[in-house]
Amino acid sequence: MSGTFYRYLIDTNILVYAHDSSLMVQQTRAIELLSRLQVKGNAAFPAQVLAEFANVALRKLTPSIDFNIILQQVKAIALSFTVLPLTTEIVIEALLGVDQHSFSYYDAQIWAVARIYHIPIVLSEDFNSGATIRDVTFLNPFDTRIYPPGSSLTFAKQSASNRLGSLFPLAITFEDIIVIVVSEKDKTDSCHGHKKRI
Repeated sequence: MSGTFYRYLIDTNILVYAHDSSLMVQQTRAIELLSRLQVKGNAAFPAQVLAEFANVALRKLTPSIDFNIILQQVKAIALSFTVLPLTTEIVIEALLGVDQHSFSYYDAQIWAVARIYHIPIVLSEDFNSGATIRDVTFLNPFDTRIYPPGSSLTFAKQSASNRLGSLFPLAITFEDIIVIVVSEKDKTDSCHGHKKRI
């Protein structure tokens, strides 16, 4: 369906953590990951994720984020990453995912976007550990077995702290890439935990 190859599809929890200053460990990991993926240009967002992020940012984050900043962030994300639209084909594939694989509907829709666009890896903490379902693998970037505490994060922590000091409560702006030092080797394909979609 798309002429461009994307290796990763990014789920909502990563974007939310990047803006949640109450969870500094997850925030640092999320900022590191988004920055790396932005530089590499090998990841995309489903439009669903921008909608879910906007909903959480408007109603649930503490401290709250100003409306104009949320609007600016959604626009900036759309300029910095490819945003894949919701289509009838995706809805139908998601319904099949609910029926055949026991997904909740909105989790199925994330999976369906990866399926339709031939994206092999979904980055999320919302799916079962190490699961691969019809050529889509789920990885949890917050799993400490994949990213042990302190690994590849020293410089990212400093960058995150500096940006929070000047932009609080906004954690990251995508027009200004955070330069970080990370391993070029992809992490082990495993994840754990399951949480309800927000």
